Amino acid sequence: MLWRVRAGLADRPGSLAELAAACGRAGVNIQTVQVFPEGTSVTDELVLQVPPGWSRDQLHELVAGAGGQAVSAVPVTTAALEDQPTRYVQAVRAIIAQPATFPEVAAHLFDADVTPGTDVEDVLEMTVGGAATIQIRRDPPFTVTERNRAAALAELVGQVLDAEAPPAPHQPAVGDPEFRTA
Repeated sequence: MLWRVRAGLADRPGSLAELAAACGRAGVNIQTVQVFPEGTSVTDELVLQVPPGWSRDQLHELVAGAGGQAVSAVPVTTAALEDQPTRYVQAVRAIIAQPATFPEVAAHLFDADVTPGTDVEDVLEMTVGGAATIQIRRDPPFTVTERNRAAALAELVGQVLDAEAPPAPHQPAVGDPEFRTA
């Protein structure tokens, strides 16, 4: 089974190696890694292939035992193994093709939800074209890197949609000539 695990680690040489070694000893295979730097710590996101029957609690224990803080683990499908830059390009294409899908596409991209849940969740707001603001939510906090990616995504989509919008009708301004027919 695949799990997406996030954990805060000290930003020092060897901390990720300690986590990787603990995973290896436990028979857990690291499929993907993303590192989100945040000052003196980092948030590491790993997609892990675990032995049959492993639980969320076992993953928490494994990662915390290797120095992980604020550990979260959610089961995922093989879609979590897709290349991240490719996912972002595909998301932009989908949103441009159908702008009304922006909230759902962004939520999928960031493994979040559009509708509020019952738990305490982190909220990420994105403003598209200065006119529309959407919110997505999830339990693991969004990193600074993810917030920057979301802002860049919203800005790019807004620019493309503005460029494709039909021009506004001309409004006569002061000094525009008046045309009269006789």
